[in-house]
Amino acid sequence: MDVDLVGDCPRRLAADHGFRPPGWDAAECRHFRLVAQCAQAAKGVGDLHAMRVLRIQSREGGILAGTSSVVLSARRCLILTFKDGGTRVALSVESLDVWSKEMEESR
Repeated sequence: MDVDLVGDCPRRLAADHGFRPPGWDAAECRHFRLVAQCAQAAKGVGDLHAMRVLRIQSREGGILAGTSSVVLSARRCLILTFKDGGTRVALSVESLDVWSKEMEESR
């Protein structure tokens, strides 16, 4: 599967194993890299969702409708946006603090 890493932080995290963004702990970095590597190895969306260790959650309604997510920690969530019929995925990192505020405002 083709993987688009959205933003400088995700691109550097995937490429440089010695890099840890400010405020991130080692577990968040490891989990992000695991998801990125599994996405590259997957042949399609079904393969990626079948990897239960990733704990991918589909989002049907609300702000993130049509996407999937992986919780990296209590502070961060990895958003997976599938494109081109499931042969391409975009990975972006969201702060759960910002996400919670947006969800409260949309109510």
